[in-house]
Amino acid sequence: MLGTVNKRTQVDKKGGASPQWNDRVSFTVSGLGKTQLHVSAIEIESAVSHKVIGSCVIDLTRIFVEEEVD
Repeated sequence: MLGTVNKRTQVDKKGGASPQWNDRVSFTVSGLGKTQLHVSAIEIESAVSHKVIGSCVIDLTRIFVEEEVD
């Protein structure tokens, strides 16, 4: 999540206990106040039950300070 924008990758339905992703997700980063990207890995247990199995926060200040983009 960046600000109020959420993005999702495809579900690895055949991954079992070792899912793999190679999806690209892009966000437009502009304006002040958007300095952190929140990333969560979610296990979908059923249509109504989801469990967060991992998460992190990525600091985006280097993009603005060093103009570093990959």
